[in-house]
Amino acid sequence: MQSIDAAMQTGFSDQSHFTNYFNSFIELAPGVYREIFFDKDKDRE
Repeated sequence: MQSIDAAMQTGFSDQSHFTNYFNSFIELAPGVYREIFFDKDKDRE
């Protein structure tokens, strides 16, 4: 899932608002969070 999809599904008006909120709440950018927790290479092991 891309940030724009997550933004729309969670009620944010655009990707930048979602990214700013996510970053302030989680203290990671959405893409970094995705890479840590949803790394496809780790799933293959």
